[in-house]
Amino acid sequence: METSAVKGGQRIQRPSGVKGPGQTRRTLGRTLVWLAAIAVTGTLLFAAGMRLALALNTVKSQAVLYAAHPDKLLLFEPGMTPDERTAYRVLPLNAKIKVLDSRGRAMDPASAGMTLVPGTVLEVSRRKDGQVLWVRVVPDGVNLEGEFQGMSGGRITVSGQEFSVDASTVFAYEGSKMSSSPFAFLERGDVVRISARQGRALAVDLISPSGWVQVSSNVEGARVYVDGKYRGKAPLELKIAAGEHEIRVRAPGRSDAVATVLVEPRKEVAVTLEPRVPGGVVTISSKPRDADVSVDGKPMGKTPISVTLSPGFHEVAVSKEGFLEQQKRVLIEDAATEALEFTLEVDPKAPPMRVMATVVRAWPDVPAFELRYENGQRERLDVRDIPLYQGFFTTSWDTVLPGEELELHYDPAGRLIKAVRATVNRFRLEGQVMWTSGDVIVVSERFYQCRLNPDALIFRNGVEVSRDAILPGDKVVVHGVSTEDIRYVSAEDVLGERYPLEVFVIKTRDGFTIYSDETELPWFSLEPGLKVVEEDGQGYIPLSSVPSGSRIRLYFDMAGKIVWADLVFKAALSEEGRIAAFDGDRVFLNSSWRPYFITEETAVYRDKDRRRFFDLSIGDTVLVAATKEGQLKFVYVRDRMQVHRTTSVVLSWQASKAGRLGWEIPERAGEEPAPILVNLKVPAAYPSQLTNIPFQRLAAGDRLKLWLDKEDNVLWAEVLSLNEMKVDGYYMGQKDGQLYFTGFVGGPLSSRAVFVGFSELDELGPGSRVVAGGKNGLIDYIEAISLAEGIRSYSGTVLSVSGGCLNLLMNEQWVLPVPVTRESRFVDWNLRVDDKVDKLFTGEQVRVLVDYDMDYVWGERRSTPQVKVEGVVEQAQGRHILVNSKSYVLSKDAVVYKNGKLTTAWALAKGDRIRAAGPDRENLDIVVVGW
Repeated sequence: METSAVKGGQRIQRPSGVKGPGQTRRTLGRTLVWLAAIAVTGTLLFAAGMRLALALNTVKSQAVLYAAHPDKLLLFEPGMTPDERTAYRVLPLNAKIKVLDSRGRAMDPASAGMTLVPGTVLEVSRRKDGQVLWVRVVPDGVNLEGEFQGMSGGRITVSGQEFSVDASTVFAYEGSKMSSSPFAFLERGDVVRISARQGRALAVDLISPSGWVQVSSNVEGARVYVDGKYRGKAPLELKIAAGEHEIRVRAPGRSDAVATVLVEPRKEVAVTLEPRVPGGVVTISSKPRDADVSVDGKPMGKTPISVTLSPGFHEVAVSKEGFLEQQKRVLIEDAATEALEFTLEVDPKAPPMRVMATVVRAWPDVPAFELRYENGQRERLDVRDIPLYQGFFTTSWDTVLPGEELELHYDPAGRLIKAVRATVNRFRLEGQVMWTSGDVIVVSERFYQCRLNPDALIFRNGVEVSRDAILPGDKVVVHGVSTEDIRYVSAEDVLGERYPLEVFVIKTRDGFTIYSDETELPWFSLEPGLKVVEEDGQGYIPLSSVPSGSRIRLYFDMAGKIVWADLVFKAALSEEGRIAAFDGDRVFLNSSWRPYFITEETAVYRDKDRRRFFDLSIGDTVLVAATKEGQLKFVYVRDRMQVHRTTSVVLSWQASKAGRLGWEIPERAGEEPAPILVNLKVPAAYPSQLTNIPFQRLAAGDRLKLWLDKEDNVLWAEVLSLNEMKVDGYYMGQKDGQLYFTGFVGGPLSSRAVFVGFSELDELGPGSRVVAGGKNGLIDYIEAISLAEGIRSYSGTVLSVSGGCLNLLMNEQWVLPVPVTRESRFVDWNLRVDDKVDKLFTGEQVRVLVDYDMDYVWGERRSTPQVKVEGVVEQAQGRHILVNSKSYVLSKDAVVYKNGKLTTAWALAKGDRIRAAGPDRENLDIVVVGW
């Protein structure tokens, strides 16, 4: 290729391959550009590689700012290990750690600690060795401070917003980590700060625990506002954040009631706000007092009284019987107070006033009386020159007795005009108080029962007292309208100062034993002849006639001598026995099985100490005292068994002079029953039937619960169940899920069945001698006397049972003799028959079990022929024979054995004693002679 150049207007041809100056410069420029591009690309690749290496060697995690300081940040980090005590980690700030804002711009670390706010969601980048590289504010983080409203189903609600929570969420309070269950700390109403990202809560910080506010009002249903928000109607209990809050109660037609309360964390504050009806208060008084007040015609009460009225004019009227009514008009202003006073004038036309009063004391010489008015006030009244009426006639004041009621007549000016005896105490009695109870006292040895009027006056030694101050033994004078309406009692203490002591009494051979709640009883003895007043106060009985367990109140003088005794509780039922059963609040003794009812008020004593009412045990020897309804008042534990252990047993058939053999029922499946000697010396209690069963009447298979001492001696026995299915025979086998024994007695096996006499390695085979039993159709007890073990079975036809052998025809040539005993038995499942082997008949098909010695163990009869013949041959002709005057024909293949040898029908002769069988009289297929 050739190039040309123009020089001096002439084109000069340049040979191919020779470069010019401009072309060289252009080539050099392109080279430099390529070299620069390669350098930039290398730099970028190096930077990318460095960033990739850095990324592979760093770990990013999310954190929440708990608190910021100029030199450090305190961070919540979700997923922190649960054994850390504090909820935050400390991140020191230094020049090596970059702090970036939400736009990725670098912040000064010193100023970052002051500008970041608690709850900010951060992203922390660390090297794998833990060195923090930078901290960045997450732009989509949520920092919310609000009210905790609940958490359920993995979601938490704060101020109406829901966030998901999981095992990594940090729950904290004052920098400390909460327990695994935040409900141990958080309660509704608490103020929390929640930090979240993409709907998931990273940290929940309890800012202020809530408290309770009880808001009540004088207006039920008034609306309650807290800090301006409606929260409900009064009365109301609120759960709100700690701090100051404005509580406002609003009711229609009333002014708002407002209060500021300080709610402390986890504490309760009560506030009562009373919205006020607009208006003022007027105070109304009068002379005399107790005048009726009405405002605008509406009754308001009696003077003196304060009334709140609405603003405006109101008409106030005051009236009283015997006086002229007065009215006044009053102007009421809002929040003002007014006072009105009325002085009433006597109404000259008014009838006299009547007042009822009771005579307390009398001074006949004056004459004057101390009176008690219906309102309880008392005064001394001089009645000189005042007429006293009884009916239509006047009478003398000196006939008036304390306790009588007088009707006093006053004129409107308050002057006494006359008096009328409203009641007259016609009944009068003197004597000694024998007994007291409530409003009834019994007086004198004739036992008058006197009932006190509710307003009766009671004096003791000249001092007015309550009716409880009257004590048995006091000398009294009683006045009244009748014995049922005693108005006045004057008692005199003739026995001196004394103190009561209530005791329970038990009669013993040596006298009496007493039991009391007093820790130390006084030194005294009870004499059998001590007179005791009956509990109804209607007579005496000697102490010797008081039933054991009765409660007596004894009165002692200061020298410790008994000066009085009366019955507090007389035992209608008194019994001694042993506690046999409990059923709820019912207790049964084995002596009568009568139900007694025990309560917390029942006095239970053991030794000399009172015990709790439930300190009773089965087998305790006790004395009880009860009402006729069986309500226990007293229990004395004479003796308590020293029980080492209890166990449940099933009785065996085996017995000796020392007792009965029993088998302890295992507590766990697979354990074998253990033998125990039951030497019961008392009848066994049978609670389900409320009776006792003598030990001699208990049978094998009966189940008992035993109370044992350390030597396993029986202290007490309780029947759990009696054996209803009593079997003493042989096990025949199992059919259709049921076990059968001699006599076809049997049933399904109970889940609680006890097996005795054989282990899990042994097998209860047919023919085993057993004692068995059960209840409700279920077998729950099998005890083996001897186990039968059949190792081989044979099936054949019975030829004969004789000479101690069962001879079976196995085939026409072979006879198997099986040794049997008198007790050997068989079963026929089809006919439901079981019997001894000697009852088998010639020709019957059987299957027998034999042991190692080929001795008979058990047999099953499979079938029995339709025709059985037993007797003496009267005539024989070939296959025709006549027996018992009936003709029979042997079949062509009939098997005939005579004297133990196989023969033919022709060997039969007249006079032979035979046993034969077959399907019918024309086909006898087996005949045995003399075997």
